[in-house]
Amino acid sequence: LRSPSQAHATAQQNEKRKSKAERCEVVRGYIYSNGDAGFVLGSAKNGARVIGNNASSGTLNYYAVIENRSNGGIVGYMEASTISSCNVSNTKFILAGSDESMHSYFFGNHHYCKLQPAMGYVVGTLVSSALDADTIGISGNSYELQSDASLVGNESKNESRFWFREYDGKVGTSR
Repeated sequence: LRSPSQAHATAQQNEKRKSKAERCEVVRGYIYSNGDAGFVLGSAKNGARVIGNNASSGTLNYYAVIENRSNGGIVGYMEASTISSCNVSNTKFILAGSDESMHSYFFGNHHYCKLQPAMGYVVGTLVSSALDADTIGISGNSYELQSDASLVGNESKNESRFWFREYDGKVGTSR
């Protein structure tokens, strides 16, 4: 058995081991990815703290492939973590390409697609995490579908339901 002071010391050590990204500034960054991507972190998990980070005037270019991934201006995929006091401005998000095997056709028309990338101006996918929306700013951002991604561009289609959908576009999807 451990004494209360040993248990407290262990808890403090575990708290120090949690990953964190604080006060990172990314200006004119360019990412070309087919995985989880963000200007500060591709993924943040297990108690990570993402605080006071900024991305501006960048381009995040996601080339969609078979596995669905998450892209965000600060963090691509976030699970069991916290994000606050971050800003993303004047950044372009581009969805390019897709693997034709992911599309299903019905009488010659595009019917369904397993292609469901999550894109948010701050976080692509937020899972069991805390997002302090009042301290997170977005401004002047845009997204573009390149011509080779035309099959995923229609708002009524399954693929687009994870793009900039929650927290006023700050998050692609959460669960």
